[in-house]
Amino acid sequence: MPTPEQLRQRFLANPVLQPQEDVAIGASQPTIQPAMGSVIDFVPVLDPKVFDHLDLSPADMGHQLPHLFPFHSVCKNGPLSAIHSMVTSESRTVAFLHHALTVALKAGNVDAAHYLLDSGAPIGRKTPDCILQAPADRQVPLFDLLAHHGWDVNTRGYDGNVLLPFVITNLDVLRWFLTHGANPNLGVHPNRPDSTVSGPSTESCNTLQLAAAHSTVEAVQMLLDAGAQIGYGTPLHSAAGVCEESSGPRRGRVKSGKEFDEGRIPVMDLLVARGADINQAMDTPYLEPLYPITCAVIAGAVERVRWLLDHGANPHMRGWHMIAAEAAANMGSDEMKSVMAEGLATRKWVESGTEQA
Repeated sequence: MPTPEQLRQRFLANPVLQPQEDVAIGASQPTIQPAMGSVIDFVPVLDPKVFDHLDLSPADMGHQLPHLFPFHSVCKNGPLSAIHSMVTSESRTVAFLHHALTVALKAGNVDAAHYLLDSGAPIGRKTPDCILQAPADRQVPLFDLLAHHGWDVNTRGYDGNVLLPFVITNLDVLRWFLTHGANPNLGVHPNRPDSTVSGPSTESCNTLQLAAAHSTVEAVQMLLDAGAQIGYGTPLHSAAGVCEESSGPRRGRVKSGKEFDEGRIPVMDLLVARGADINQAMDTPYLEPLYPITCAVIAGAVERVRWLLDHGANPHMRGWHMIAAEAAANMGSDEMKSVMAEGLATRKWVESGTEQA
């Protein structure tokens, strides 16, 4: 199961910093303004050294920018008295305080983050993302801290995304988000690429689909109970077609491990019980498998295919892609072919006008 940080890395673009001349508040000299979407894009920066080390690992920092290592060490590990001394020893800029905050958040240092926020460190759109790199048991206190300093859980990033989709694998954090008003239907809409301009859609199924593919049945249940709408997307397709991290249809024939394969079935069972259509055609402008059973066949998920056939999935439904029965015959394992043959013999599906003749 991917971690929140792995989900963030997978679905969010990496920040890019670009120099740009601007006028600082209360200053006449040019500033360096980070590009929109970076972690400090809202902060006027007088000194490029404030952010030229943002993406360096501690090891890189040690030999590339050795003068910054003590600063980072204090923000990460304390003690709080040293952080107090660092902040009060001289006049500190907003950019300095914010960068110190990001270091503390990534390290899970709640006391340091609290002190820096009280000292004037601002919260930008991407600042909360730093918490996804913190130890799992520190994330709720850190998000709670940001919320007490004015951050809203439904704040969108510059790509139109909110943070909820990236906390689905930590049930404590997911529960905290939903308790604090996170909208499970808010996010990027796959068929509306203008989300970065117009803002997130209130009819997005992104969070539910990611949970169906990568999290637990408990997480999916929590989202549904909080009002996530199955009809806004195709979460059953997501659960049926997810592949293990090291495999995928572009790498040749796929064979899902039995434990991984069966692990999605409770999620599929819940989705169908809550109204998901087992033969729903995906509404998409892209060349994708249109039906859950086709997704499962392509993923090499024998047990999911068996479950879908037993619950009325029609392997003859037409789409741009080959029908599920053909996909099983052409690219399936011997076990997949056997399961499909059994399903074709029992014919538990309801006849439809969209069947392959």
